[in-house]
Amino acid sequence: MFRVILLAVTLFFAGLSYGEETGQPLPAAQAFKFSTTMEADNQLVLHWDIGADYYLYRDKLQFSTQPAAALNANAIVLPEGHKKHDEVRGNYVVYTGLLTIPLTLQSVSQDTDTVKVDVKYQGCSIKGFCYPPVTEHVTVNVGQHAVCYRTSASLSETCVNKLLGTQHYWSIILGFLGLGLLLAFTPCVLPMIPILSGIIVGQGKKISTRKSFFLSLAYVSGLALAYAGAGMAVALAGGSIQAELQKPWMIELFSALFVLLSLSLFGWYELRLPNKMQGWLIKHSNKQKGGTYVGVFLMGAISTLIVSPCVSAPLVGVLGYIANTGDIVLGGAALLALGVGMGIPILIVGTSAGKFLPKTGAWMDVIKQLFGLMMLGLAVWMLARVWPARIIIILWAFLAIFAAMLLWRFRASHRHWRKVNQALGIAFLAYGLILLAGSWLGNTNPWAPLDGVSKKLVSRKSDFILIKNMQDFENQLLRAKQKNKAVILDFYADWCTSCIIMDRNVFDKGDVKRALQKYVLLRADVTQNNEFDKALMKRFNVIAPPTILFFDVNSKEIPQQHIVGEASATEFLANLRRVQFNLCTEDVRYC
Repeated sequence: MFRVILLAVTLFFAGLSYGEETGQPLPAAQAFKFSTTMEADNQLVLHWDIGADYYLYRDKLQFSTQPAAALNANAIVLPEGHKKHDEVRGNYVVYTGLLTIPLTLQSVSQDTDTVKVDVKYQGCSIKGFCYPPVTEHVTVNVGQHAVCYRTSASLSETCVNKLLGTQHYWSIILGFLGLGLLLAFTPCVLPMIPILSGIIVGQGKKISTRKSFFLSLAYVSGLALAYAGAGMAVALAGGSIQAELQKPWMIELFSALFVLLSLSLFGWYELRLPNKMQGWLIKHSNKQKGGTYVGVFLMGAISTLIVSPCVSAPLVGVLGYIANTGDIVLGGAALLALGVGMGIPILIVGTSAGKFLPKTGAWMDVIKQLFGLMMLGLAVWMLARVWPARIIIILWAFLAIFAAMLLWRFRASHRHWRKVNQALGIAFLAYGLILLAGSWLGNTNPWAPLDGVSKKLVSRKSDFILIKNMQDFENQLLRAKQKNKAVILDFYADWCTSCIIMDRNVFDKGDVKRALQKYVLLRADVTQNNEFDKALMKRFNVIAPPTILFFDVNSKEIPQQHIVGEASATEFLANLRRVQFNLCTEDVRYC
């Protein structure tokens, strides 16, 4: 009697253990309980209460807003999380327990303070099954007094319009002075520093700080006045010119201009005025007491061609305001302040150039080629707005390879610098080749050209028949029934690490392949999580892959034999033997 009770207890706990290992996972809403709270200073706080046996991927968190400018994605700070490693993903970071992430929002529309926030996340269970990506939609109202910010690409055009709309004259001037200071540190403004430095150090060894200052002031004045004058002239020409400047052919034209300018910096041709005009300018310039102030002023005015791509959003904002109100004076003053702000760091560098910068020499050629590469980069960046992403990543690849060629061609005077050049050249060459490989694989992100390659390389392509719609699934079941064969249906996804591991470590094993020869193997690839994927998963109460279902020779599901989560080859074969035992009563071929 004691043995019977002991056997019953053992079987009971074994059944509990089996149920835990093969039981259904929690729905995503229960595994990752999501909620939000709105706090002061327009801060939307995101909360996740993550189940005990579950985790969220750090690199799968994505945040976006409508309008897009309402969120500064670069300012989001994610918690450190826990480091993990597996054979598919390598090293990665996950979150467990309670997770809180604050998002700072701002009002960017004059019509409404409503901001729509999309939060995307994805997670898995420690038992092996993974969930499709989840998107939460949140709508919030933000205050009117949000602070303008600068993104890595440009300043918010709407923010500029709001600043002008305040009608406080001095606050507008100071605001645009600050915007100019921010713009001074963008890649487009940096080429002006070696231009001015070359002018100043070319004056000779005995140039004073005072003269350096006034030469720099002349340069910055030419920049600021030309910028303000050009903006006012465009405003007078009418608001329609803004739309013209955004047309694809105009963007392509300006990109071509940057390419031509870069070629002159690489020494392919010399960009200079006709001899007669150049002689006239030199003659009249020499009559000035300072000798070069007029020329430096003109050089500063010409430099507006260089900085124009970096100030497109403020310019459009100012011109839009002027077109609507006709206040040309205020618009011109704002543009002038913007130019002065951009010129302040240049003025500081130029004033000290006589003492701290090296004299003219080979280093200037290096600087010219560096900024030539920057101009080519700007051309590609502009074309990215109108050309296909697949072409843009190829252009970035060629640019990286070209940079590698320039680095290898340059012969530094010191052997340590030669080694640095060679190392950088190898790095750029490798990056360019990786970009080309990424393009060939269909990727378009230059920052992650090989994203998902490991998954593509290991994803299974062999024995399983991929079903693409419900009718296809029904037809496959009917064919299997006519052949008197049982069916295995595997739910798989590229983002499911356990699915990829099972493809490699289970379905590719010789003994597993031999055992599966009696079955019709079907696969539902739910990577895209489209309507068919959702309908099929709902039909069989599948919450997440990997999940494997078994059907008998009459195409009837065998629910007690489901495999949910990652299983080893040994566990899979043991489960398959139980399925075969059930099938044996119907057909002796499965005994």
